[in-house]
Amino acid sequence: MADLASGATGSLLLSDYLIDIADTDVLDKADLIPVLQGLYGEVGGIMSTVKKHVREGDAYPGFRRAAEEEFGDTLWYLAALCRRMTICLDGLFAEAASGEQYINVSAASDMANGALAHIAVPVAPEALDSTLFNLGRSAAALLEVTPTVEGVRTFARNYLGALSAAKLSFADVARANIRKARGAFISPNPEELVDFDKDFGIEEQLPQTFRIRVNQRGSGKSYLQWNGVFIGDPLTDNIRVGSGSLIP
Repeated sequence: MADLASGATGSLLLSDYLIDIADTDVLDKADLIPVLQGLYGEVGGIMSTVKKHVREGDAYPGFRRAAEEEFGDTLWYLAALCRRMTICLDGLFAEAASGEQYINVSAASDMANGALAHIAVPVAPEALDSTLFNLGRSAAALLEVTPTVEGVRTFARNYLGALSAAKLSFADVARANIRKARGAFISPNPEELVDFDKDFGIEEQLPQTFRIRVNQRGSGKSYLQWNGVFIGDPLTDNIRVGSGSLIP
């Protein structure tokens, strides 16, 4: 988790992704049905958000975040499926990104323990509509009593194709999914919490502990008071009708 806490960017090992999400898989390890249903449902989410992201581009960054989230949730379910079928996830994607559809290029690695990285680049990226159609069709094919390894490999290949057509970073998708999954299922370790203003000047930092007093002023309105100073807007009960009124 140090990778996330430090705000790291760049490449992310899929083996590290698997380690970080392992404890978030709380589904029955012997039951494939909820995993397959979840995978199929998330693919539907990809189809409904990715086209908006590609159409609007940077005009609406919310569409990009939504697309990344749907791809991340799909990756989570794919990892859960591979865990139950004893399929190596990074090996699965390595096979999916091989063949005539990809070329391998070398790049200087951004990892301290690896000088060189090999990147699989699509020779001729497919159109967005066809990649989404293929992804949906391969997801539907997995809805069998016992999905096949070849079916999972086909899905992984189509996942990479759709990710490329959507112009999204695989590493960004995976990192965002780690944050979401661990935030939902893992209680945070206080030592891992980031003190976001520790590098600010002392006058710009929030106090670690403080006491707030709720004080009613002569107007009858209540305010928050800190160190003798009233702060913020007056407190209300958010009731639209006045006291004593009957709500129809």
